[in-house]
Amino acid sequence: MKSNLLIIDEIGYTPIEKKEANLFFSLISELHERNSIIITSNKSFDAWAEMRWATVS
Repeated sequence: MKSNLLIIDEIGYTPIEKKEANLFFSLISELHERNSIIITSNKSFDAWAEMRWATVS
């Protein structure tokens, strides 16, 4: 069974390290042109920049 949808629920619920953030970014980069992605968070959009993964280099 193949799915064209990735759902990531409660991003930012727990802190992640830089290596994990880079892996997450790589996953999204790989999938974003071929698949639909839904990301949910209990944080407001303005608070996303405060999450550690938002500063991935």
